[in-house]
Order: sequence, then structure tokens, then C-alpha cells
Amino acid sequence: MPDFVWKAAQADAKIVEGRLQAASHAQAMQQLRAQGLTPLQLHEAGASLPAASSTALPTTQASTGGGWFRSTDITSADVLIMTSELSIMLKAGLSLDNALRVLIGMSAKPTMVNLTQKLLDDVKGGAALSRALGHHPQQFGDFYINMVRSGEASGQLSAVLERLVEHLDRLRALRESVISAAIYPAILLIVAVLSLIAMLGFVVPQFETLFK
Repeated sequence: MPDFVWKAAQADAKIVEGRLQAASHAQAMQQLRAQGLTPLQLHEAGASLPAASSTALPTTQASTGGGWFRSTDITSADVLIMTSELSIMLKAGLSLDNALRVLIGMSAKPTMVNLTQKLLDDVKGGAALSRALGHHPQQFGDFYINMVRSGEASGQLSAVLERLVEHLDRLRALRESVISAAIYPAILLIVAVLSLIAMLGFVVPQFETLFK
């Protein structure tokens, strides 16, 4: 049987990791959950873990080396990963405050640690998650906050977070497509300008010398 490398959250929000043997990825998941663990990452030993990959987590490129982006600014990719991981943990049965503690422990980016800690402090103080998010409109925005509020009202917060992940992932893909579409013509223009400069600077003077 293959070996699997895993990282999981305990019920007290402590992050643990290790290896186990299982016939399949699904069986490995079952073993972890049978131990009362919430799987965060699970992959076959020797196989590279895709960027931003967690168990059942939609792929993004925002996580490498077991942490999130190390830049100082909070990006849309950071919010996407945070939403994905929070959805997974809530769906697995962790309480909201413990899930936020796990996110703090997983993050390698100080600004994300600071943001998540503020959310945790508000939640521990009795605020709903939507209200805590409302203190950070630049990072989350009205649509995100209102979606979370609707999830709280319906008792389907983890499902709403999953839909937010899909929405954010589509926006990310759209941005990448727009950037790619803009870069290619820019490259062609640069090549054309350089070619024109080369002709005017080298080819034309040679013809002038030839016809003198």
C-alpha cells in the first residue's frame, strides 16, 4: 500500500502532521477522520503537492511551502485560500473560532495572521463572522460580506463559502485571461518597434553606403 503524507487539525485547533499507509486517497481520508482529525493536506508520499492544494480544496497558486504568499499586501488569492480552507474546516465539523485558530497557525504571511487574529477576536467577543468581516471592507467587499451574512442566516455557512470560492476562482481565472490577452499584443508591438529601430539604425545606412 502507498504511503500518504498528511497535515490535519485536531479538535483543539492544533496542527499535526504525519504519514500513514492506505489503499487509496479516500481510505486515507477516512483513517484521519476516524481519529477525530480534520484533513487539511493529503497527498501520496513522493508526489509533489500542487500549489495551494488542500484536501478537496480548489486549486490556486497562492500557497507554497506550507504557507500563503509572503508579500506584505493581502491579495485576492489570499482571500480565496482563506475562504477555501475555512469552508473545508467548517464542513468537517470544526467550530468557527477553532477554524480561525487553525488558519492563524497555517499562515506564513504576517498580514494574514494579523487579519485572521482580528476576525477571531471579534468572533470570540460575540460578533457574527459577517460583522467581523465588515470591519475589513477593503479585503472582503460588500458582496462577500453579504454572502456570508446570508449563509449565517440560513445555517449553511460552509456551503456559502464554497460558492464564494467558486466565484473568487472564476474572477481569478478571468483576470489571468485578461492579462494574458493584453500581454501578447504588447509583446508583438515591442518586437515590431525593435525591428523598425534595427532597420533604421543598421539596414538603411548600409543601403545608403551601397548607393553612394
